[in-house]
Amino acid sequence: MPTITGTSSSETLSGKDKDDLILGLGGDDTLNGRGGGDTLVGGFGDDELIGGKGADVFRYNEREFGDDVVTDFGKGDKINLKGLNVSEFSQLEPFLSDTPDGVLIDLQFGGDNESILIEGLSLDQLSGKNFIFNTSGRDLVVEGQTTWNDVLFGAGGDDKISGLSGDDSLSGGGREDTLIGGFGDDALYGGKGADVFRYDEREFGDDVVEDFGEGDRIDLKALNIAQFSQLEPFLSDTPDGVLIDLQFGGDNESILIRDVSLDELSGADFIFNASSRNLTVTGQTTWNDMLFGGKGDDELSGLSGDDSLSGGAGKDTLIGGFGDDAFYGGSGGDVFRYDEREFGDDAIEDFGKGDRIDLKAFNLAQFSQLEPFLSDTPDGVLIDLQFGGDNESILIRDVSLDELSGKQFIFNTSDRDLSVEGQTTWNDVLFGAGGDDKISGFSGDDSLSGGAGEDTLIGGFGDDAFYGGSGGDVFRYDEREFGDDAIEDFGKGDKIDLRFLNVSEFSQLDPYLTNTSEGVLIDLQFGGDNESILVRDVSIDELSSKDFIFNTSTRDLVVEGQTTWNDVLFGGGGDDRLSGFTGNDELNGGAGNDTLIGGGGEDVLRGGAGADTFRFDDLPSFGPSVDRIIGYSATDDRIEIDDAVFGGLSGGPLSGEAFRVGTVALDSSDRFIYDKSTGALYFDVDGMGGAAQKQIAAFDPGTSLSAGEFEVV
Repeated sequence: MPTITGTSSSETLSGKDKDDLILGLGGDDTLNGRGGGDTLVGGFGDDELIGGKGADVFRYNEREFGDDVVTDFGKGDKINLKGLNVSEFSQLEPFLSDTPDGVLIDLQFGGDNESILIEGLSLDQLSGKNFIFNTSGRDLVVEGQTTWNDVLFGAGGDDKISGLSGDDSLSGGGREDTLIGGFGDDALYGGKGADVFRYDEREFGDDVVEDFGEGDRIDLKALNIAQFSQLEPFLSDTPDGVLIDLQFGGDNESILIRDVSLDELSGADFIFNASSRNLTVTGQTTWNDMLFGGKGDDELSGLSGDDSLSGGAGKDTLIGGFGDDAFYGGSGGDVFRYDEREFGDDAIEDFGKGDRIDLKAFNLAQFSQLEPFLSDTPDGVLIDLQFGGDNESILIRDVSLDELSGKQFIFNTSDRDLSVEGQTTWNDVLFGAGGDDKISGFSGDDSLSGGAGEDTLIGGFGDDAFYGGSGGDVFRYDEREFGDDAIEDFGKGDKIDLRFLNVSEFSQLDPYLTNTSEGVLIDLQFGGDNESILVRDVSIDELSSKDFIFNTSTRDLVVEGQTTWNDVLFGGGGDDRLSGFTGNDELNGGAGNDTLIGGGGEDVLRGGAGADTFRFDDLPSFGPSVDRIIGYSATDDRIEIDDAVFGGLSGGPLSGEAFRVGTVALDSSDRFIYDKSTGALYFDVDGMGGAAQKQIAAFDPGTSLSAGEFEVV
């Protein structure tokens, strides 16, 4: 057979009226066989192939052949695809399509498009007799290019076809082939025989098994899946077939098994990891991952992201990390471990006999600490926690509260003294363990649980809930504006520490205690906010000074309310100065010789023990502004009048002529009129003049009062 050989350039090569072999080599060539039974091999480049008269063969010896056109495919002509390993027409069919110009065989390899346009024909005119296939039964190893989209074929042996990366199409052909798509979105055609679709690594993309048939199997050993039950949560019926929907490293991973339904699948259709070796499996740092353990005692760590962890057989440890995670422990006594806070909203999907939840890292020491945060839901038991502004919860699916006890948890049994702090501005649930712990909530509506030991719980700002636990605990208040708090389990040996509020004795606190249906309410105010402490399930007659820690210092204090709000203020054991400013304030001096200045508003002043001074520096202009003075002692206490506010008075002791016991002024000298029967004290700026007297204070009815107890300052 005469051979006509081209070069690497584009050229036109023509045969004679014989059986010629025309080799185009490189370039975009035109090959014309003319007469005879010619063989045309275009080679690299986009070639035009003209067979001419006779039964011609258009032969493809290698890949990356370009976009070729067969212009005159006729009776007896054949396209030889042995070099591409195609073994039968069914392998080729997915890549055939009708076009206005003819039938297009559309392939790809190594980043280049490969196609053969058979001009003037339609699909229904083509069959296997128009091609020459690879009928060898030799086992082949076929690999795609590293990063490109490739169409790869196996022949008649037990072939191994690897796509590597790229969106590849792999076609096995006859016999028992192994198809490995690799990275990318791959299409897998097993062909005849019992084929294996094998997954050797994660991040494999969205794959499609196009012709899953009898004897075919999907090999998931490299994903560590040990049994069909691990896979079931990720299987779903779709209009196109069964979808195995997985994720890893920020990419979706899925396998669509086309034209198959869930009820047709079982473990026999898969190859699982039968090893009992203990595995350590870790997800990607910030992505949503689906991780699997095998038959050993495995440790699975999701890190961050919304992960799904499936332990399989064995005694596995599952650690979700940050994010909203789903846990499938599988068979064996598994541990669902929490190593840090802000873990998200998790769900344990198959909590069973021997399984445990490890909460050591939260410092939980006993089941009773957890109970306030457990609730039955239609889906199971919810452990509802918070930390750092995020909700934290663990749903134990299909379990009820009466099925849970301490034996299903791993607690912190250390008696080391802990210092536990919440996040600055968030609602946190904080736990102490078995030592003498200090737990600080800072701001936010926090829940503090001390556990065993003699703990100190400091709620800080916000509406906080305290659970002291066993031991003599201290509920400490280090600042005002602490919110509406509740002590949920006040018991023997527990104390409420009010030193920072300057409360020095139980009698100061007494006016602010009330019995409620829920317990004793200590009702205070400061800075426009209500401050209260509910001591749950306790009555007033059960409380005494031994249940509190008071300020026993005799240091002289200056205590001031907020400018415009209703404040409750306390002095300690020294000679204190308390100023309410405006607002309806309550000032409690306590022990010592205190000075109480209500300011504007209707104030309540309690001097307490000692020689106290009640100073008036505000005269009401509109409406009532009467201060109530409780427990005034004519023997020890005195009244100061600010001459800048109460005009027409001389500094120093009040003149006897300016004070009258009665109900109204009787002469022009009368300034202060005191009705002993009611305790009302009035000021009249002009005595019997035209200006009306104004009540400025109310003493206990019957309290003795005289001019000698007044000082004008």
